[in-house]
Amino acid sequence: MVVKPTGLETQPYPEMSQGTGPSVSTAYPHEVIESEQGFWQHSYAPYAVGFGCAVFVILLAIICYCCWRAWRAKHLRDEEKRICMYPPIKPATQEGQLVQPEAGYTYASLARSEPIKIKSKGLQERRSSSQSLTLDINAPAETVRWVASPPRESSVQEYLESAGNRMTRKQLRNSIKNFRALHEEFWDIPMNHPESVEVPGSAAKNRYSTILPNPQTRVSLPPISGDPLSDYINANIIRGYDREPTAFVATQGPMAHTLADFWRMIWFTNAPVIVMVTKIKERKRSKCEMYWPQGQGFYGDIDVTVEETVPKDDYILKIFTLKYLNECRQVLHYWYTAWPDNKPPENPVTLLEMIREVEFSRIDPTLPRGPVIVHCSAGLGRTGCYIAITLGMRQMDEESMVDILGIVCQIRQDRGGMIQTNEQYEFIHQALCLYEKCLPRRESITGAE
Repeated sequence: MVVKPTGLETQPYPEMSQGTGPSVSTAYPHEVIESEQGFWQHSYAPYAVGFGCAVFVILLAIICYCCWRAWRAKHLRDEEKRICMYPPIKPATQEGQLVQPEAGYTYASLARSEPIKIKSKGLQERRSSSQSLTLDINAPAETVRWVASPPRESSVQEYLESAGNRMTRKQLRNSIKNFRALHEEFWDIPMNHPESVEVPGSAAKNRYSTILPNPQTRVSLPPISGDPLSDYINANIIRGYDREPTAFVATQGPMAHTLADFWRMIWFTNAPVIVMVTKIKERKRSKCEMYWPQGQGFYGDIDVTVEETVPKDDYILKIFTLKYLNECRQVLHYWYTAWPDNKPPENPVTLLEMIREVEFSRIDPTLPRGPVIVHCSAGLGRTGCYIAITLGMRQMDEESMVDILGIVCQIRQDRGGMIQTNEQYEFIHQALCLYEKCLPRRESITGAE
């Protein structure tokens, strides 16, 4: 049976009528009228949005960076002003050996275009002739001055006693522009490490087996009956500026079994200040034992009490009260926490500020009048930098000149290996250049600013 389609199924839609009547579309129901698509319906829309977001993030990062740079510059200027607020310091000194070599007997300044070199004709000829050393000077006439240097084959002691490089403030500023010359100058300085210590059994009290105290300046503690090692501690007396024989004591970070020795040294050297320039642990390695109590503690016969803790920028000040027998003393503890191992601190301004505060503490009549105890982990690198910067600041205050090479040679006579890397030697120059900016403009000893 054949079913015929109905009219509705077979009748096509009428064509659009002619005339004034309403227009009727001739499209079929399944056909969609194409209209103009929106932005979000285009295939390129996600890419355009992503590009716009990336540009916005980059611009925001640039704006944030510029704001941070402006804030940082203002912050550093404010910190420099804080350093400049302190007047020059001249603590009470005692008679002793000068830190610096005699004036006039120095190396050539790093401000020269070429360093002065010593030409040697051999050890035997030097012994028989005074004409065996000649100076090869390749420098402008206006900078030439009398210089000399010990020969390479001379003893370590002779080198350390005679080497020096006295610089005016302008020459100091120029010296940091030639890092290679600074590094070469540093590696020429003898380390002066002692080969052994004449204290049998003392190896157990050394944090590092190869870092020993120089015998002639070693700190010797009062002996305790029945303990043959009671007088030994890995520490050396360091001379200071202006004939001060006991300005500092450079020592290693205390170990668990040397805490009592450390506090005995604080007491019997009559130290007013302890300067700590290391962290307890660095790179998951122990660098120093925590040698102070949370509140009160006994270390041998010495009672130590923490009276106050004052956090500051990049360092912490603690005030200790020490009691031994029937006597009490107050000791300040400065802990600089922003100095990584074998690297210079990122912000030397806070270090300079702490140094000035420590130096003012030395002349406080309420504190003991002994040497400042300085330690890091080994008592060489950061400890040496701290002492060298302190002496350099003092010399610029007094003379408007500085001899960093002479200072390093001096402290290496007292404790071998002080300042361990050329980067640390370079940092000493940079820190003193920063300090030099705060000094009043005046002519130096030679009349050259």
